[in-house]
Amino acid sequence: MGTALRAWRPSSPHPDTARLPPPKSDSQLYEESAAVDDHSEHAAEWPSSHPEHHQPPPPPPPIITMKKPVNWQHNPAPPSAPPKNLSTPPRFLHPKHGQIPFPPFSQFTAQDKEAFFGMLDEFFARKFPARVPGGRPRDGKPPVALQTRPPSTAQEVQMQDEGVCRAEELARYFKGYRQWTRGPEQWYRADDPVPEPMRTADDVKRVSCWTQTGDERRQMNYVLFPDLSQLWSEVVFAVSDSGPPRYASARFRPPPGLIDGPTLAQAADSYGPPITQFALDAERGGRHVARGECWDLANEALKACPVQNPHIPPPLASISRTHGILLYHGTATAPGQGHGTWKQLHQLGIIRPGDIIEWRLVACRTVNPALSFTLGDPDHTAIIVEASGATVHTSRSADACPPTMLGLITVIEQSLKQLPVRRTYDLATISRGQVWIYRPMAEQRLLGPGANSPQFPPPQPSFLPA
Repeated sequence: MGTALRAWRPSSPHPDTARLPPPKSDSQLYEESAAVDDHSEHAAEWPSSHPEHHQPPPPPPPIITMKKPVNWQHNPAPPSAPPKNLSTPPRFLHPKHGQIPFPPFSQFTAQDKEAFFGMLDEFFARKFPARVPGGRPRDGKPPVALQTRPPSTAQEVQMQDEGVCRAEELARYFKGYRQWTRGPEQWYRADDPVPEPMRTADDVKRVSCWTQTGDERRQMNYVLFPDLSQLWSEVVFAVSDSGPPRYASARFRPPPGLIDGPTLAQAADSYGPPITQFALDAERGGRHVARGECWDLANEALKACPVQNPHIPPPLASISRTHGILLYHGTATAPGQGHGTWKQLHQLGIIRPGDIIEWRLVACRTVNPALSFTLGDPDHTAIIVEASGATVHTSRSADACPPTMLGLITVIEQSLKQLPVRRTYDLATISRGQVWIYRPMAEQRLLGPGANSPQFPPPQPSFLPA
């Protein structure tokens, strides 16, 4: 029995029912959603020519943006009060009743500024007495010494008579270094650094040197004045900067005070004989000493002292018209009139051979022969070889001894027109002029430590200017 086969074709659905598929269950929807997600992940990895990738991938999900919430706490707290300002509140100064208003710095005068900066310099000098720039300085120029023999000026004589310390006067000049802005005020940049107030001072001894580290130079000076006061100074400045120096300071040492009697006597015993012998040899030699100036005789005698006796410390060399410690100064105003003062009270009226005398426009007479002389044009120097007429007993007081009471003084002197010669002057005949008498003495005793050295700061004692 045979079986007939025929093809089966589904019947055509109703047009309305074909458009509405039957609803899907929840499980079907879930499976389709998972399949779609899995298909999207693989579609991103496969190339577009994959045979199964015949439909474009679904569009990406929409981008969701979110702003950071103001408060991340789950339960927002109410707004708190603004934080307190913990910094120091500004202070407003109000003038007190009766207080004098203080002007601004821009209204200060030049004198006020100089005084103000001077007080600052003095304060910092006490706080930092050894202010030295850092670093290892390189070698600078060697020290330069300068010594001259000028005639003393009337201003110098007046300052010395009035007891004015010349080193202290110059030290005050350094307090205004912030005003050194141009021209001669920047003297410290020159090869021969001479402070501006000393441009015309040719009666001093100076030594200077400098060191430099990088662009910073440190200029140091030493000055010895005829009153035997001393000045040490330093100026620190930038070589490439044309402005005022960064720092400047000066310290001074006043002239030596009273010398005790034993020291004066010892100095006369140590230096008197060789100086006297030098003068006598010059007289017997019949030749000029050095250039033939009167000053040269005393200066060369002082310089020869250490050579003749190496066990004696060298005496102070002549500095202008100063040849040691000042013993006496007097002035004759008319015949038999005048005034004078013994500066060393421990040897009142004692003049010894080897002392050095300075005359200034003196008119008096000599003995054997009796001649009239005017000594000094305006100054004259001589070495005393005999003073038998010194009035140690007739000197009533230190301030009551005019030159007419000095008696007979025998000297050896020279001039450009006169070979070394011995003369005896009767100072009782003096009618005008001034007289100074010096006692040669050891330089170390008169000047102290640090003399002739520009190193700053100097050893003690040294002082800041008032």
